[in-house]
Amino acid sequence: MGILDRLVAHHKKNAVRSVNFDFFQGCMAAAALVTTADGSVDSREEAMLRTLLATLSEFKLYNKRHGQEIYDEFKEALLKDREAGTIKVSKAIAKVREEREWANILGATMLTMSGADGDVHDNEKHAVAQVLSELDLDEASLEAFDVTIRDTQFD
Repeated sequence: MGILDRLVAHHKKNAVRSVNFDFFQGCMAAAALVTTADGSVDSREEAMLRTLLATLSEFKLYNKRHGQEIYDEFKEALLKDREAGTIKVSKAIAKVREEREWANILGATMLTMSGADGDVHDNEKHAVAQVLSELDLDEASLEAFDVTIRDTQFD
């Protein structure tokens, strides 16, 4: 493979990454919104995040470390100043809205993450409702995904 072939292959790979980055970033933003909704992030929520990152890394577009960094950035913004952090999160989630398949997957993922610690707090319900509203989804529309935390394997 010559240098030009490598450059073309590299460009195509980066083009695919660019197209999917909004979804990846939206997932991390929404995950941070939901996991910090009750004021703290417990070990079960962190385990669910690792499961989400492992799943997203299967697409071979981004690595877990990068996803963790993006999540941590949103998480810290939310824990430092909930209002300003929520605005930042909302901007990231809004980028996913027009891609209906991504929006549905993101919404279903957030429903699952809200129960990661075994209890869905009122603040988590509100955070999920916010994500679903921003994605122009309702919870009933996601029932087809049949997402359940009980079937999730934590590492």
